[in-house]
Amino acid sequence: MSSKTKTCTHCGETKPLDAFKRRLTKRQSCALLHRSSISCGITVESVRCKTCWHMTKSKKPLTKKQIRNKMNSGDLKWVMGNIMLKELNETIPQKRSRVMKLEWQKRKTGWIKTLNDNLQQQVVKYKNRYHAYRASLNKLSKSSGENSLQDKQHAKQHAMLEQHRWNYEQAKQIKKRLMDRAKSGEKVEVDVQIVMYFRKGGA
Repeated sequence: MSSKTKTCTHCGETKPLDAFKRRLTKRQSCALLHRSSISCGITVESVRCKTCWHMTKSKKPLTKKQIRNKMNSGDLKWVMGNIMLKELNETIPQKRSRVMKLEWQKRKTGWIKTLNDNLQQQVVKYKNRYHAYRASLNKLSKSSGENSLQDKQHAKQHAMLEQHRWNYEQAKQIKKRLMDRAKSGEKVEVDVQIVMYFRKGGA
């Protein structure tokens, strides 16, 4: 490898030495040289190339404290620093207002999620009852013989199966109607029981 080239420890590419040189801020220069102050930042040769260094550099915007520290250390001109502080002061209330609005919206619609969770749990119960009864009925029909008494029992069992299926279908429809009413702005009790609407013939 030529003395005028160097291999980056991050990407592994061999590049000219200029690709590894970067200028430190005054604060960084003082820390490196163990001095309390310095007139200008120094140039150092890094183990990473400029491309990799910029890729790993934090992209977060500066805070007020960081801007003032850079202004005091001389790494940021006072004119530019004041402009940045002014822009930050203007954007902070907007961000705060946006966060508060989102939080308010979340609290406003939070009960809808609670309602949905409650209704979904009930629908799942009706679903499980239907599928469990159907599975047991299929298993029983395979192991039993044929006679008039068993025919009557099978008829009752199939009627019960149809009832479970109807309950499950009704539960899904009632849940949908209740959720539509809630989303439209109508107040629905979050602990509402689907079975109450079975008796009334629907939501």
